[in-house]
Amino acid sequence: MQVFFKTTIKGVIYMSDSAANKDYLKLHKEIAKQVNSLIDQVEFANLALIDGYLQEQVKQKKPIASVIDVPIDAKQFFGFVQQIAEISVGNQPHLQETMDAITTALKTTDETEKFIEATKCLNSYYFADFAERNSLNGAIVQFLAEMAYRPYIKALAKLLDEKVKFEGYNHNMCPVCGEKARLARGAEDGKREACCTRCDTVWEIQRLQCPHCKNEKHEDLKYIVAGDDENRKLYVCESCKGYIKIVNLKDQLGTPSFFIIDLETIHLDMVASQEGYGEEAESNSKVM
Repeated sequence: MQVFFKTTIKGVIYMSDSAANKDYLKLHKEIAKQVNSLIDQVEFANLALIDGYLQEQVKQKKPIASVIDVPIDAKQFFGFVQQIAEISVGNQPHLQETMDAITTALKTTDETEKFIEATKCLNSYYFADFAERNSLNGAIVQFLAEMAYRPYIKALAKLLDEKVKFEGYNHNMCPVCGEKARLARGAEDGKREACCTRCDTVWEIQRLQCPHCKNEKHEDLKYIVAGDDENRKLYVCESCKGYIKIVNLKDQLGTPSFFIIDLETIHLDMVASQEGYGEEAESNSKVM
């Protein structure tokens, strides 16, 4: 039996205690609620899904959204952008000018189509160029695009859930949208499941293994608990310096929003960074 080290970080300041973060969470919860309400408006009438082909992509660990062209109606997408923008301005009025500038720039069909294609493949170069051309904040532009795209990728995930099996996938990227695993939960029989914070897909990962580099050396794997909350903690790997957040959702009522849980546990990301884990640390470990 493998034994894991556990480190407890005392004196952690929870971001959720600050007024600014409560406003931040309120905004994102409203956006998440709106995104979920838009899923039923998405239709994939012309999307041909061949079960065997899709299952082969999962076997080869290729995110399904990267090998099929998700059909998006430009007019509908623009409407989603406007709705997300309105919610953002309702919570943060100072964004009015920025949101107006973005929607004005998207009013041409050609620009909207480019915007959609960039969103599908997370083309940050396009968003940076779009922002520069229109004197906008690139991060806000990309966020708005991503939130408007989520009803589509969530609808696709919901559709694929009935067609594709993810048994044996055990990868650190979502098998549907390709988002890197950030969150995991306990499952039946002591198993562990990764939970996509983008499209809500759930798949099994190995419990006694780093989800990123597959390291199984028990001396390299440990838990870090921030404060006294044992239900939300970090599972870190000393080999690749990667981590994933482990949450206990057994007592939570209703269907959880992994996106919101990810935001509510942002203090764990801060602890991970302070302790030397994360993408920057992973990159450094590869060149050392």
